[in-house]
Amino acid sequence: MPSVHVAWEVWTSKPGSVDRHVFPCGEAQARELFKSLYFSRVLFSPELIPVEQQAGVLDLHSAGVDAILKASSTGSTEHSFGKVYVYGVDGRCIKCEDSHQQSQNQYGNLCCSGDVVPRVENTDTKFEEQDLQNHDADQRCQSFEELFTGSCPTLDKSHSMPHSRGPLTQSLTKMVVKTLFNRKTVTFFGSGPLRNASLCYYDVAHRPKVTGFVALTIDDAPCRQGRSASMVQMVRALLRKYNAKVTFMLISKHATGHEEDLVDLLNDGHELGNHGVEDRPYHEEDEAAFEEAVSKCTEKIRSIQRRAGVKDQVSWFRAPHGKYTLTMEKVLSRKGLTNVMCDTYACCPVIQDGAFIGDALANYATHGSIILVHMPEHGFRDWCYTALEHVLEGLSKRGLQAVTVSELAMHARSQEC
Repeated sequence: MPSVHVAWEVWTSKPGSVDRHVFPCGEAQARELFKSLYFSRVLFSPELIPVEQQAGVLDLHSAGVDAILKASSTGSTEHSFGKVYVYGVDGRCIKCEDSHQQSQNQYGNLCCSGDVVPRVENTDTKFEEQDLQNHDADQRCQSFEELFTGSCPTLDKSHSMPHSRGPLTQSLTKMVVKTLFNRKTVTFFGSGPLRNASLCYYDVAHRPKVTGFVALTIDDAPCRQGRSASMVQMVRALLRKYNAKVTFMLISKHATGHEEDLVDLLNDGHELGNHGVEDRPYHEEDEAAFEEAVSKCTEKIRSIQRRAGVKDQVSWFRAPHGKYTLTMEKVLSRKGLTNVMCDTYACCPVIQDGAFIGDALANYATHGSIILVHMPEHGFRDWCYTALEHVLEGLSKRGLQAVTVSELAMHARSQEC
C-alpha cells in the first residue's frame, strides 16, 4: 500500500476548500496542469514540499495560495478538501468526492498506463472517469469568459448589427471592466480554449526597447456595410493627428468595395492583419476549412498590398471572437502567421460609451501593450470612433506612442535582456 505522499500533486483553491490533483506517475503531467489553470494553485513534490505557486487571475491578494499552504502545513484532513483527482499517464483520472484518505487508498487501482480500474463494489466512495481538460476549472471560467467576450446570453450579443444595450447591462459590464480587467485577466480570457499560446504583449522587463510604445489594433476592418457607412477616412485623419500607426485586422469579406480606402491606410504606414473571411469564430472548423479561410484572407491582403506598392507580406492573425485552438495554431505555424491577441481591452462590442472605453484603454495600457478596439462605422459601433479619440489622447498624455504590431515586434527584437 502506498504511503500518504508518493506523487507530485497540484493543490487548487476555491472558496471554503482546497482540491488536490494527484499524479502518481510523474512530474510532467503535474506541471502541465499547473500551467493550464487560471485559479490559485501550488505544485508539491512527492515530499509535499511546495516547489511552485501562482495566484489566480482573480486572486489579487494571493488568499488562495495562503489557504493551500496553510492546509498543507497543518496536516488537515478531509474537512479542508473538496475533491481529490488521481491521474494516470494519459490524463484520465478517478475522482473521489468523499475524502482525501479514501482517494489515497485507491492509488493502487490506477495503472500507470492510464487505465482506470473499476471501483471496488460495496463501497460508499463515488468514482468517475474524467478527462484532464474537463475539470471544474472549465465550468468556473466559462461564465466570466462569456462576459469578457460579449457572448454571454444575458448580454445582447451581435455578430452583424448592434442591439440596444440597456442601462443595467451597461453598468454591470463597466463594473467588470473597471474591477476585473488587467493584463493578467485579459491575456488569459482573451483567447481559448488554447491559452497562453498567443502574442498578447511584450514584457518591458525583458524587452526594454518597447519602452514608450504600444501596438494599437483595430478589429473587423474596414466596413461591413457600403461605402456610405465607412468611417475609414475619418479614422485615418484621426490617426494622422496623433502620428499613430495601427494594425487593422481585416475581414476579407468586408473588404470588397473598400479597396481604395485600404490602399490609403497602407500608404500612410498602417498595416493589415488576417482576421478571417467572415466575422465568426473558426474554432469548430476542421483543419482544411480553417486553412482555406486563412489563405483567402491572406491573398486578399496581399492583393491590396500589391495595389498600394508596399511589401507583399502578412505576419499577423487574430482569432475571431477570441476562439483559438491547437488545430488553428498548427495551420498558422505552417502559414508563417502569429496569433496576436491583446492585454488591453474594454469590451467595446458590448459597452456603447466611447469615452469610457477609450479612457479605460489609455489607463490600462503600458509599455509593450497590445490594445484592441473595434472598427467604427456609421450605424455600427460608431462609439468606437470616440473611443479612439480618447485612447489616442490618453496615450499621448502618458508619453506612449501607438505603433503597428510589426513595429512593436521590431523594437522588442532589437534588444533583449
